[in-house]
Amino acid sequence: MEMQKVSNMGGDLWRSLAWPSQQEESWRRTPVYRFPLDKIFTDLLDKGFSAWGGKKSLPDVDVIEHLQKNHLWTDQQKAADILVWNGEISILGDLPEGLAVHLVSQGEARSCPPMPTVSSLSFQPKQNRFLAMQKSQARALLCLYADGDFQDSVTVHHIIAADQALAWPQVEVILAKGSQLSLIETFSTLPGALVEYQGLVSSTEIYCQAGALLQYYALQHLSAQAISFHHLSALLEKEAQLDSGIAQVGARLAKWFVSIELQGEASQSRLHGFSTAKANQHLDMEAEQIHKAPRTKSELMYKNAIYDRAVTNFSGLLRMEKGAVFADANQVNKNIVLSPKAKAHTAPKLEILVDEVACSHGATVGDVDPESLFYLESRGIATEEAQRLLVQGFLEDAIALTPLEAVRSNLISVAAKRVGLQ
Repeated sequence: MEMQKVSNMGGDLWRSLAWPSQQEESWRRTPVYRFPLDKIFTDLLDKGFSAWGGKKSLPDVDVIEHLQKNHLWTDQQKAADILVWNGEISILGDLPEGLAVHLVSQGEARSCPPMPTVSSLSFQPKQNRFLAMQKSQARALLCLYADGDFQDSVTVHHIIAADQALAWPQVEVILAKGSQLSLIETFSTLPGALVEYQGLVSSTEIYCQAGALLQYYALQHLSAQAISFHHLSALLEKEAQLDSGIAQVGARLAKWFVSIELQGEASQSRLHGFSTAKANQHLDMEAEQIHKAPRTKSELMYKNAIYDRAVTNFSGLLRMEKGAVFADANQVNKNIVLSPKAKAHTAPKLEILVDEVACSHGATVGDVDPESLFYLESRGIATEEAQRLLVQGFLEDAIALTPLEAVRSNLISVAAKRVGLQ
């Protein structure tokens, strides 16, 4: 299928679909009604605004310095860094044999292998106005394909200009049988005079064929003017493994949908991450891990630290379908609330349609442990500093699950900066 046909489908659909409302379960605690969505998205497109934000070249900014300053650039040995900018890419370093990078522009025939469709309704353009809009407006699709002998790493940096009003990043990642890839994906806004709102609708689709291994981490570090909706989906075939992590620290409003389908026998998924919400931020994480085959296994650990008047929302679903005998899954969400006006909502859920499975889930919402705080204070550490150290330790429990050492180091620095230790 040509990308242009997919885009036309999105173009025909999005105008006929309504904006989401709090009457829908997925959006019940996401305050989209507080934002002028027509002004941010529809009005600009109606006025003939460029579908990819009106930018054709990078501004005069040292992008590498920006990435390093915000701990988005790792010093690990890696195949290459790919800068993605309005449907254009710049590759820093040499791509190794076995990794194909395709940039499929609108109207071009698809040159990368086909991507299967996940079953979640949140990922169907016919059910999701934001996703239908993205499929219509994305200037290009970036496709990474690792063949069966590939074992290496690559980083994709999505770069948004300070004065860029709209962006539609779209990535597909396909791992052939037995291949191994470490992929880091970052989303960030360059320094400069910011526009009133930045609308970002993005998607990353992952397909791991039998026996493939993907280590994936995404870091969202957008501006305080950003309204971001991201769709991360993965489909795992027999004995495939996905070790994925997510960190959210930026944006005014961010909602991430994550759907992982364990379709093949003995496939495994581990999802972990954290967010730090400050000022008036609202950060959402909606994750589902769907077991469809025997002896599949999944783990989820996600933590939130909430300050000021900020709000976080976690919704997690473990679904065991009829074919998922002897599957094993657990899900944990922990929240630490650091201000009387801060709020954390959490809703872990189980759907079990088969016997002979092992499932567990849990969630906590609370403040800093008073005994731990007293212990540090009794050793001469000031209260505010002791609290910062405890929050850092709380987040580092989730960071420690990241298998990539260079990424762990960067995430510790990101967390330390957010909690006030740097």
